[in-house]
Amino acid sequence: MELTNAELVNSIEPLMVLSQMSLPVLVSLEVVELRYKLDNPAMVVQDVYNKLVSTYGEKQADGEIMVIGPKDILHRPVSPNWEKFAAESNRLMSQTVELDIKKIKLPTEIDGKPFQIVPDVLLALRKFISIDGIGE
Repeated sequence: MELTNAELVNSIEPLMVLSQMSLPVLVSLEVVELRYKLDNPAMVVQDVYNKLVSTYGEKQADGEIMVIGPKDILHRPVSPNWEKFAAESNRLMSQTVELDIKKIKLPTEIDGKPFQIVPDVLLALRKFISIDGIGE
């Protein structure tokens, strides 16, 4: 399966949420296996991203190094290296990686009750899951 680095990094937290849900044993195993397959490449991408922040960011009053963008909700001044950071970050996150992954088939019901999951998790995992009996 071909994934962008952004899809890879953005899947880790939703997979952790999914792995905490009550699922049939074999589905749970597939979820955990997928998480482990994605963890290492996602950590590599996150490390590179953190280095970009260190390179282009500025030390804030609290000591944290940050890159402030033009739509900062606190209305702080834009970092002088914002454009360089944004270009490098976009390049990093748009790169693709090929991983040997098969989609996980989620059930529509568990113990006779509808399986419920928040839309944000479904959206983040849409490349990794299919729903039993839907769209196939």
